[in-house]
Amino acid sequence: MARRRTVTPRRAGRLLCWLCLGAFLMVWMAVVLITLDHHSRQLGVAHTERVVKQYIVREEEAIVRGHRIIAGKVQGALGLKRDDDDDDGAAREMPEEHAVDDFDDDDDDDAGDDDAARADDDDAAAARKAARDDDDDGAARPADRAARPPRAPKRPGGAAADRPPSFEEFLEQEGVDRDVPPNRAVPLVERPEPNREPPAGVVDHGILFYDDAAFRSESVAAMLAPYARTRGGGSCEADFGNGLIDRWRDARKTYCAPRSDGSDPSRPPSRIDCFLLMQTGHAGHGDNLCEATNVRLNFADFADGATATRQFERYVAARHAEWEAHVSYREGALAADCDADPELWQAKHFPGWNAHWADAFARVDDLECDVWEDAPTLVVERDTFANLFHDSEDFVNAFIALAVLRWSTADLQILLTDIYPEGPFWDMWSRVFRGTRPPLTAWQIGQKYGAKNVCFKKVAIGILGAAAPTTLHTSNTRCKASSVVRAYSDFVIRGLGLQGAARYAAPDGDPKDVVVTFLARRSSSEWPEKRFCDSETSFFDCAKLQHLGVRGLGRTIKNDAEVVRALKSLETRSFANGARVRFRDVDYNLLSFEDQIKVDLDTDVMVGPHGAGLLHNIFMPDRGHLVELGIDGSSGLRHFHNLATWQGRAYTGGPMANPVPVDRLLAVVAAAVAGLDLSKPY
Repeated sequence: MARRRTVTPRRAGRLLCWLCLGAFLMVWMAVVLITLDHHSRQLGVAHTERVVKQYIVREEEAIVRGHRIIAGKVQGALGLKRDDDDDDGAAREMPEEHAVDDFDDDDDDDAGDDDAARADDDDAAAARKAARDDDDDGAARPADRAARPPRAPKRPGGAAADRPPSFEEFLEQEGVDRDVPPNRAVPLVERPEPNREPPAGVVDHGILFYDDAAFRSESVAAMLAPYARTRGGGSCEADFGNGLIDRWRDARKTYCAPRSDGSDPSRPPSRIDCFLLMQTGHAGHGDNLCEATNVRLNFADFADGATATRQFERYVAARHAEWEAHVSYREGALAADCDADPELWQAKHFPGWNAHWADAFARVDDLECDVWEDAPTLVVERDTFANLFHDSEDFVNAFIALAVLRWSTADLQILLTDIYPEGPFWDMWSRVFRGTRPPLTAWQIGQKYGAKNVCFKKVAIGILGAAAPTTLHTSNTRCKASSVVRAYSDFVIRGLGLQGAARYAAPDGDPKDVVVTFLARRSSSEWPEKRFCDSETSFFDCAKLQHLGVRGLGRTIKNDAEVVRALKSLETRSFANGARVRFRDVDYNLLSFEDQIKVDLDTDVMVGPHGAGLLHNIFMPDRGHLVELGIDGSSGLRHFHNLATWQGRAYTGGPMANPVPVDRLLAVVAAAVAGLDLSKPY
C-alpha cells in the first residue's frame, strides 16, 4: 500500500508558487493573443494571417510545454507520479524561401505576391559594382554609388541564436511588413481628404484633386500618407513606401547640441539634427538628411565669383564630370552655437559632395547675423542638370525630404548650391517645389547675399541625389506600386498644373482609343552645357563652351525611319479588345518639359530604346505599358523595368538587335496593345 505523503507548509508554499506561475502564463498567453489580433488587424493581408496563425500555434505549443512542466512540478510537490511524455520541444519548421525568376514581361497580377514576399532577388546584386546609366552629355558616372554590402544574417550566431525569435523577428523572417510607427498609424477617417473627391474608380491619385491653396499649404507627408502600401512583401513598404519615410524619421540623431537654453534673446539656441539611414542596396556608411535651427551660412564662395569660376573651369577640363560642379566651402561657411558630437560629425556620415558641409562647420559663440531668413529652406546640390533620370534623383529626394520633415511648399525656399545653370527641367524647381519664393541658383545666391552672414531659423541640407531609392537598377525589383513613386508622380503633375490633362480628372473618354508613343532617341544639335550657358546670370561661361560640337548620343536606332513606319501601321490593325491605335513619333528634345509631361499623360504604350527619357513612363495612365528596346548591350540595365514596376505599370523589355527587327518589335507592341485593360480610359 502506497504511503501517503504529508503536505508540509514548505511543500504548500512551493505548490502556491507554481500555481501563481501557471496563472501568470495564462495571462501572458491572453496578452499574446490580443497583441497578435492587433497586429493581424493592422497588417490586414493574407500572408500576415498565415504567419500569425503559425506564430499562435508555436506559442500555444510553448504554453502547453510550460504547463506540462508546471504540472510535473505540482505532482512532485504533492508526491504524485509524473508523466514522462513531455513534448520534445522541437522547433516548428518554417516554410522555405522560394526564388523568383527574372522576367521581362511584368503584365501580371498579384497571384504570386505571396511567394515574392519571401523572395530576395536583390541578393544577386550583393557586393556588385553597378554600371550607372550614362548621362546624355557623355559624362562618366562615379563608380562608388552602386556597390551593395554583404547581406547581414537575420539573427546573430552563438547562444543567442538558440532562443525562440520574438514576434518582430518572426515577422521579419517571414517577410511581413509592420505598419507600427505612431507617426504614420493614422486612422483613415483622420487622414487629410483632397478638396475634391476623385471620380469613381480612380484610386491613389488624391494629390491631383487638391486645389491650389491646399496643394501648397498641406505638408508633403500628409499628401503622401493616404497612398496605398507598396506591394511585394518583404521590405518593399519599408524601402519604397510610407515605411521609408518612417525609417528616415526613426534615424534622427542630434549631431550638434545647443549650448544655450534660449533664455537670452540675443543668443538663440543652435541645433543640428541629422538622419543617417542605410537604405537597402546602398553602400557606404548611409545616406543623410540634416535639419538645423538657428544656424549661419556664408556664401562668399559664390559672391566673389573667382571660386565658382575656377570650379567651372575644372568641370570643363574634366569633360563635364559632375563631381567638379561642387565647390569645397571654406571653413565657417556653416557656423552654429552648438557642440558637434565627434562620433557623428564626420565627413563619412555626409555622403558625396555633402561632405563639404561637414568640413566647413565651425562652432561660434555669436552668430553675428547680417540677415535673418525665417522661411524653411532646403539646400540642394544637384547631381546634374540636363539628364531627366539623374535630375529626378534630386527631385525624388527633395520630395522625400519634405515628407520626412513634414514641410509644405507654401513658404519653402530652395537654394541650389552647385554651379550648374537652370537647365531644361527648371520647371521642377520653379513651379513644382516653389511656393511664394523663387528657387535660387548659386550665382543668384551670390548676387542676393554677397559675403553677408545669413542666419536661418530653419534650414535642411538635402539628401544626395545618388541616394534616391529609384536609382537601384542592377536587378529586377519585386516591389510593385510604390506609394512614394506614385505620389511623387502625382505631385509633379499637380505642381505643373496639369491635373486637368490627366485622364483621371475627366474619365469620360472612349477607353478604346489607345495612344502608342515612340520616344525617339536622336542626336541633338547642341550640348546642354552650350544650350543653357549664360555668361550673365550663371557660372557657365558660354565663351568656354564654344569648342563643343554636335551632341552625339549612344543607343540610337539605326533604322529609325523603318521603325516609325512599322509602328504607324498599327493604326490600321484590328485588335480583339477593340483598341483603336493612334501613333505618335515624339522627340522630347524639341519639347518643353511641360509639353513632355502632357504627352506622357496621353500615352498608353510607350516605346523606346534604353535612355533617360524612359523615366517618363511614371507619368502614363495606370493602364500604361512600357516597351523598352535593349539595344547596344543595354538590356542588363534595369532602371526602367524597376521604375515601371514601382509605378504599377506593365513592362516588356529585353535584348534587341540594332538595326531593330521591325517584325519582332511590331509583334511585341501589338501584344502590349492587345493586353491593355480597356474597361476604363486610364
